[in-house]
Amino acid sequence: MLDVHTGAPHAMSSQTAAAAIAFGCMMRRISIVLALVLAAAACSSSGEPDGFNQQPTELGDELGEAMGEPATNTLPVVERNFLEGCVLADTPRLNDTANTSQNCTCAFDAIVQFYIDAASARAVEDVDAEAFALFKNLDENLQDNPGNLPADVQRAVEADNCLG
Repeated sequence: MLDVHTGAPHAMSSQTAAAAIAFGCMMRRISIVLALVLAAAACSSSGEPDGFNQQPTELGDELGEAMGEPATNTLPVVERNFLEGCVLADTPRLNDTANTSQNCTCAFDAIVQFYIDAASARAVEDVDAEAFALFKNLDENLQDNPGNLPADVQRAVEADNCLG
């Protein structure tokens, strides 16, 4: 190492050498930890959406035909899945109406707004995330217990005149 004042070679003190080694070890540890955090973050994505407007997906032949739209049209996967379950369901999910694509699209919008309003009323920090969690809970309940929408959700759909 060179002396900064004279430019002559200078012996590194044992204290300076120890500090340099410690700094190098610390930087390697930080690099390893950072790499692990980034790898964990990359692996933690389950591929499932965590919001209403994620993962544009084609309608597909059956839903596209039922909706009178090209199969290649896209919607966010959550909306597409809802419409598929609503429009193509063997048992109507909406009370007192046929599950036409217009009724189901209107119902989706009304339900999303219902949950956004519910999340807003709770004064949570991330209204969209909370609304999506509530919607996901509804979806899981309907998968476990197929049938009509819960009464409060049905009222929100009716209030938006989605039933015809």
